[in-house]
Parts: sequence; structure tokens; C-alpha cells
Amino acid sequence: TWSTSIAPAHQQVRDPKDQIFVDLALTARVSALVSGDANLLALKDQFNPMNVLTPAEFHAVVHPLTDPSPQLVYMGITYFLP
Repeated sequence: TWSTSIAPAHQQVRDPKDQIFVDLALTARVSALVSGDANLLALKDQFNPMNVLTPAEFHAVVHPLTDPSPQLVYMGITYFLP
């Protein structure tokens, strides 16, 4: 059960519809926000210690010794990323 209110981040995202993802990630104190969205990726170095990563970057961090071709598995479907 989540019992903390979501605090708005000081950094504003270019697309207001994406703001909730930044606010939630910072409130939850996650180490990484994974997204392919250009508006979120533009904030890559703005949130220390939280990292904003592409799916390929996240894959490289989580599976550094596996197959070097980045891929994302979602709902049982494997997506190969460039």
C-alpha cells in the first residue's frame, strides 16, 4: 500500500503528460527511470542519483555479460532495439 503523496519535481518536463512519471520516480526514490520518450531522455543528467535510461542502456546495466544486442521483452514479446 502506498501511503505517501507524490511530490511534484522541481524540474519540469517539456510534455506535461510525462511529468507524473518523473514525480512518481523521484517520490519512490528509484535508481532509474527507463523510457524511450525524447522529452524524458532530455532530462538524462538532471536527477542525481536517479538515472534516466533508454531501454537499451537499462539492458546493458542489468545484463552486462549477456548477448550484446539490446532487446526488451514485454508481455512475452521480444523487441530488438537498435
